[in-house]
Amino acid sequence: MISVADTPEQARAKKIMLVALLINTFACMCLYMNVSSLLPAYVDENYKELNAFDVGVLMAIFPVGFLIAAPLIGASLEKVGRKNILYIGVTMMTLATLTFGLASYFKTTWAFYTISFVARFMQGIANASINVTTPSIVA
Repeated sequence: MISVADTPEQARAKKIMLVALLINTFACMCLYMNVSSLLPAYVDENYKELNAFDVGVLMAIFPVGFLIAAPLIGASLEKVGRKNILYIGVTMMTLATLTFGLASYFKTTWAFYTISFVARFMQGIANASINVTTPSIVA
């Protein structure tokens, strides 16, 4: 099989795509790490009814969503399309993060916890979409 060299425009487009994918992955990892360091103090200060176990469950639901979604996403990459799954993942991550951030406006502990729980689960699924699809596109 003979490979054909990329035109300068194609090479530039590939570089731009790679940078965009790396920025996406970096943003997802920063989101996960920042929440894990800030959430316990925030909950302790604003929602006294919640204990360390409750915060741990909020933190643990993210990787649970990832573990459930990753094999399903990997199996559907060819069928749905890599870029489509990436777009869905970025959109879902944006909406889930906004929802998670807006959960703090609920003053009742139950509402805050329920909305945060669902949002963190959706963030895990979105992170799986991004972190499974990105290496596939790069390769």
